Amino acid sequence: MMKKTVLTTAIVAAMGGISMSAQAALTASSTMSFNPGTPVVTGCLAGGFTNGTCSYGTSVEVTDMSGSFFTMDTNGDGVVQNGEKNAISMFAPIHIGSTARSTGQHTGAPNGIEGPAIDNPWNFNGNAGMHTLSSPISVISNFGSTKTLDFSGWGVNWGNYGTTPAGASGPTIPMGGVATIVCSQSSCSTSSTYVLDMAVHVPKAFASVPYTLHLVGSINHAAVPVPAAAWLFGSGLAGLAGVARRRRSKQG
Repeated sequence: MMKKTVLTTAIVAAMGGISMSAQAALTASSTMSFNPGTPVVTGCLAGGFTNGTCSYGTSVEVTDMSGSFFTMDTNGDGVVQNGEKNAISMFAPIHIGSTARSTGQHTGAPNGIEGPAIDNPWNFNGNAGMHTLSSPISVISNFGSTKTLDFSGWGVNWGNYGTTPAGASGPTIPMGGVATIVCSQSSCSTSSTYVLDMAVHVPKAFASVPYTLHLVGSINHAAVPVPAAAWLFGSGLAGLAGVARRRRSKQG
């Protein structure tokens, strides 16, 4: 009976190890969900500050952003001011290894004609925009809890600005570069939280101004089919268990 238990445990452990290894690190099956950005009051230019409220009202508030957002230093002074930091919220998770192109950007505020792919339409400097991904994200460095990702296909469809690349349906402002992602677990396994940051200079819009992306969210891995060889290995172990049982029956 003890041999049977040990062998069964070995089978379960072997199959479990195979399943876990398929979910390790970041792969083309990984998705990144991100939390919406939320403005927060961090202080006041004058008067008192109690429980997030300025005694002199909203006109003297000092605000910042939590969650996910992007910034664009439109005047190029090196300081991100109010109006240059924009909250974003998720329309769909970001899939590593896949493209995600948004459409329907236009001048004026969002009005429902947009076709988002990553984040919900936002209003930046009076024009509707969305982020877009014209080439798949790939993993550059996949060791430890801090990893680097190729975000070269990242960009925005915004107003009437940008160019129309092959395969896209509207003008895109390229914002791509190398992003750094820090996971709460070194393997970036399912349920890990992460913080992603990327800082680039926009090459064409606004005479090459700084742009940053900040995403906060969680990692998920799609179910990966267990390779046929693994099933054969498991079947072989199960067969050995059956042979052992038959031998014991004959000896009894």
